[in-house]
Amino acid sequence: MTDSLDWVSFLKWFFLILGAAGSFWLSQVTAPSLEKVERPVRHEQDYFATKLVAKILDNTGPPRYRFEADFVRHFPDDDSTELTNPHFVLFREGVPSWLASAKKGQVREKGETVWLRDQVQIRRPPDMLPWTMDTSELRLRPKEQFAETDRALEIRSQRQTVNAVGMRAFFSEKRVELLSQVRGRHAPR
Repeated sequence: MTDSLDWVSFLKWFFLILGAAGSFWLSQVTAPSLEKVERPVRHEQDYFATKLVAKILDNTGPPRYRFEADFVRHFPDDDSTELTNPHFVLFREGVPSWLASAKKGQVREKGETVWLRDQVQIRRPPDMLPWTMDTSELRLRPKEQFAETDRALEIRSQRQTVNAVGMRAFFSEKRVELLSQVRGRHAPR
């Protein structure tokens, strides 16, 4: 009789342990994972605008720069904004001082940096001494009144043409640095 009781006790313990192990396994298989499920991030626009015009003011009220674009679309995954036919007017003491335009552009770094591409042009307003610069790509920081490129460029004024590779423009200081391979032509009167 003792042998049968030991056998019955053994079976009870065996099934109790087997049930506990099975319950643990089942809870592990069916429980949601505590790890964050990574989903692929899609580069999809969340909004767009057409014929956008925005004026950014200085802390004291006068305009710092005006921005226009034919088409704008924003992407939340990298907080970038693509621009079609962007135009920037930079102001100095409330008066337009420089104009920048391109066929395409992209705004990054929370609006601090604008990349202009494809037929980029910087020029002075019509009431100032005519001066135009053409290049293929430009990084513009409108709040800092600064622009730069490492691409080839051409600057034209009434009787002068200057070609160079690379440029930094400090608009508020009315200063432009040409970085390399600078060549110029001057037409006499």
